[in-house]
This record gives sequence, structure tokens and C-alpha cells, in this order.
Amino acid sequence: MTKSIAFVTGFPGFIADELIERILLQNINIEVICLVQGIYLKMALAKVDELVKRQPDFSGRIHIVVGDITKHNLGLGDEDLQKVKTSTRVLHLAAIYDLSIDEKTALKVNVEGTLNVLDLCKELKDLNRIDYMSTCYVSGSYNGIFHEQDLELGQYFNNYYEKTKYLAEIEVRKYQKEGLPITIYRPSIVVGDSDSGKTQKYDGIYFFINWFLRIPFIAFMPVLNNYQNSYVNIVPRDFVTQSVAALSSNDSSIGKTYQLADPNPLSVAELIEELGKVTHRFPIKVPVSKNILEKSLQNPKIQRFVKIPAPVVQYLILPTKYDTTQTQHDLKQFNIQIPSIKSYLPVLIEFNKKNPRISSKGLY
Repeated sequence: MTKSIAFVTGFPGFIADELIERILLQNINIEVICLVQGIYLKMALAKVDELVKRQPDFSGRIHIVVGDITKHNLGLGDEDLQKVKTSTRVLHLAAIYDLSIDEKTALKVNVEGTLNVLDLCKELKDLNRIDYMSTCYVSGSYNGIFHEQDLELGQYFNNYYEKTKYLAEIEVRKYQKEGLPITIYRPSIVVGDSDSGKTQKYDGIYFFINWFLRIPFIAFMPVLNNYQNSYVNIVPRDFVTQSVAALSSNDSSIGKTYQLADPNPLSVAELIEELGKVTHRFPIKVPVSKNILEKSLQNPKIQRFVKIPAPVVQYLILPTKYDTTQTQHDLKQFNIQIPSIKSYLPVLIEFNKKNPRISSKGLY
């Protein structure tokens, strides 16, 4: 069988770490080349050692090149660039996943970085496919059902992360129309593994998990208008990586967009109740306006106490529901189904208790 070479950005990030393992297990004839920023080289090498120790047949199949997606030719030296140009497939996962990121940095990484990767892809003579990691939140605050082929619907955005991922996906679709074999994946809020709870950072729902764990017995939880009809869409990492690994192995997925989201998400009210049940706290819901809550969380004294960033507030009143028809249809052949968060929330919380020092900072 012909050797396949997968070029992966975003390693040693949370998704890329596990996705690489799944891809290498899928086919013994696949090797991966991982683009790593110099500041994360030590971490990346340690991850490779860990993978090889766990799966000895990975030895010699994972290659590291140092570079940066924000630079021309991804900042690669001539030798590494030629190595990357032998790739037969590309998985572009690198991005800034930070709700408080500034516009300039977000544009540089999420938009310019993606364009740099796509431009390099045009030079790959043996390229078979590109798998691009977007996000459900290209929807911004769209009010209604956001379908998998939807994108430019006049939505407004809550932060520069959402806006720049939206702008990046517009560019990705342009290259797709020009003939590049691209598949787009849009995960919703990604948390730790459903079986172990393992995660690389505590953000999103973890801010609320930590709030419940810090407060004994009674957890006061601010709620916004219509919180009973607002939904928090959460998926575990293993569902995302399992889905991408499976779908990317099938040529029929090329040209499609998959929303890797929960078709039956919990409402904010249901999530609060479930957090209370699992942490053995009694949640008391305190109605408050969005403006007052955001201003309160911007107060340094309050922030030091609650440790919930103000940008997270918007996701407690998100009016969007995500259609997953194409995703569910195409995953059926692989027998992949998303687990309900109720089934693995206790696992996430137990991992959190045992590993309290993990930060909320991401990497690209």
C-alpha cells in the first residue's frame, strides 16, 4: 500500500494530540508531520515520546518541524519545507481558541494563518484532501437553527475569536470552490474525554464547574433572561477526534461541512441543575441583567473571587441551535454517536477535582 503523509498543524494542542493517535492507528502506512512553534517544541517532543511509549509501532512515524502558521511558508526552513511538500493530506487545526483575544492577534492567527496554510496546500502535488477545523460559533449570535451549509447570514459576533473563525471559513470556502479538496468540521464547546475526563485546559463550562466546587453546600448562580430556553452545546474531545478520524478516511466527506455538536443539548437551566446534582451543591438561581453581570465580572475584586471571565456570559443566552443532519447521517456507517453530557459530566468533575492546577490558557 502507498505511504500516506499527513501534515498536521496545532500539535501538541488538545485536539491534535488525540487525533494524531487515531489516524496512526487507523493505517500502518500513514506517517505524520507536525508543525510546532518553537516555544512548544519541548512539550511536543514529550508528547511524541508519550505516544510512542503507549503505541511502540508509532516509532519513526511522527516527525516534528518547527514553524509558525502566521509566517510565509509557515516559517519553515528549506529542508523542512520540502519534507512538508511530500504530504498527501493536511489537517489544519491550529487557531487561537480564546474568547478574550484581541482583534489583531486573532486576525493574524485565525485568518492569515489559515490563508498561509491553504496557499502552501496549493503547492502539494500529491494532495488528496484537507481537513479544516472551524467552529460552530461562526454562527455568532444567529437567532434560529444554523444549518451545516449556512455561513453568511448577517450574524453579529460576541468576540474576535468568533469573528475571525467566521472570516477564515469564508476564505476556506473560496479555496474549496476553486477545487481544493476540503472538508470543514465545526465542533461546539469541546470538553475533556467522556471516558477519562482528561483535558488540556479549563475554560468554558469548567469556569462554572470550578465555581460550584469552590462554594460549599449552596452555589449562587446568576441567570439571564430566557435562560430556560437558552442552550449550552457541549461535546467531549473523544467524540470530536473519533468523528474527524472516521470522516476524513472517507472521500465522500470532501466538500462537506460537519457540525460536531449535540443535537439534544441541555438548556442553561438543565445544566445548572445537573452541575448541582453532580457536585452535591444546591444551586440558587439569581436573575440579573446581562449588562450588570458583565460589568460585575469585569470588576477585579469580583473576578478574583468568582474567576469567571465576562466573555463567557454571552454563551448563557446564545439563541442558536445547530443542525447536525449531515453529521449524524455520515457517522452512522462508523457507528459513532455523541454521548449525552449527563453521562460524562461526573467524569469531567472528578478529573477536575484530581487536577486542580490546569490553566485556562490555550495554544496554537
